[in-house]
Amino acid sequence: MEQPGARCASCEAELTDGARFCNRCGTAVEGSGPANDDPTGEIAMPDADAPTALITPDFESLAATHLIESFDTDQLERTARSMTVDGTALDAPLVWGDADRPFDDTIDDTPVSGISIEPDTTSALARGADDPTPVTPTARMQTPTAPTPLFRPTVMTAIGAVSVVALLVALTADIIAIETTAGPAMAEVADSIGLRTGIWHLGDLASNITVAGLLAAIGLAIGAVASAMGRSWGSGLIGGSGLSAAGVAGLAVGLVEYPIRVATSFASVGSAEPFTVTITRDLGYWSLIAAGGIGVVAFFASVNDMIIDRRNDLNPIVAAVGALAAAIAAVGPMVPTAAGTWSTNWVIGTAEGDWPTALLIGRGVQITGLTIGGVLGFLSVRRFGLGMIAGTIAAPMWMALTTWIAFGGSPIGPGHRNPGGSSSEVTGLTVVGVVATAAVLALAGAIAWDRDQHDPNLR
Repeated sequence: MEQPGARCASCEAELTDGARFCNRCGTAVEGSGPANDDPTGEIAMPDADAPTALITPDFESLAATHLIESFDTDQLERTARSMTVDGTALDAPLVWGDADRPFDDTIDDTPVSGISIEPDTTSALARGADDPTPVTPTARMQTPTAPTPLFRPTVMTAIGAVSVVALLVALTADIIAIETTAGPAMAEVADSIGLRTGIWHLGDLASNITVAGLLAAIGLAIGAVASAMGRSWGSGLIGGSGLSAAGVAGLAVGLVEYPIRVATSFASVGSAEPFTVTITRDLGYWSLIAAGGIGVVAFFASVNDMIIDRRNDLNPIVAAVGALAAAIAAVGPMVPTAAGTWSTNWVIGTAEGDWPTALLIGRGVQITGLTIGGVLGFLSVRRFGLGMIAGTIAAPMWMALTTWIAFGGSPIGPGHRNPGGSSSEVTGLTVVGVVATAAVLALAGAIAWDRDQHDPNLR
């Protein structure tokens, strides 16, 4: 047996006390034979009466721990001998494998002092077969994917909300205020030209225009919510309601010119006693202009969502019929009556019309919006287009029907009136156009709803 400080004959590595193999190359140490020192080379079997070295679960855990620390064979044997089983010391030689079969020479008995064990491997060695599978670090770090939020505001949601606020202010705030210092002597002149002093609201301009603006505001609000919920028709409803709001606001700003024109005429009347006429355009007036401008912006902003909506699967024949109905509804207010001409629609100061410039512009905004929103909405054959048509047609249809049945004190039709006609009258062509547009819209919506039942992924 080599003394401490001896070296391996093969690799010159220093040998530990009592080592039988070199820890570096595994070469047997010269002079170290089998465990029983039998010169024949045969391995002695343990005595049957001697206590058997049992590998207990505690020893398995201890062995795994020592493997990590890279212990050698002698250290393992000495540790095993120090353990007891039922209070009896383990005096028999340590035997790897079954105690009742000879040692298997095919097993590689190279010392394990140079083997490093990974943490995951040692945990597998110490874990029993019935233990649950450990969770890997990668699995512990994974977090569940967050669900898609039901409500996600978009740019169109913001535009729709701002449009609603501006339009509601215009519907409720003071539009203009007319005051005069003229005495009772001028009362007869004021009555003869139709002067009315005081504060004017939107309902004072026409009896049905407030509800028309409210319908546009409702469409903007619904569209804003639907857009945030990912509905493709939501942006279309915002765009169409924006056109409708612009038309109502433009028409209202034009109608304001009538009382202003009367007040200006009264101020030019000569009188023995000097007097003044004060005309104030209030918050509601500027809100109308703002609501109209934001409505136009909402329409152009929504066009981007129309391009993104690629589900153009609506019936093209139904869409073509709807576009024709929308065009008829837009042309209806422009058809002259017996006393009017077509040129009255765009010429200022004619004998037949003599519309104020602001009213002519506002009228053109409403008719143009009705044409673009209706025709473009149908021909897009998309759910976006259905929303745009609904927002565009709601206010004009209300104005046409209430004027046709003379609902309210002073209703007006789309575009105020036909050339040469009265503001309290509406042609049958306009009524047929708006009703047909709404009917075709309902049919196209039913078709789209039926298809969504089979393919609800894109709505």
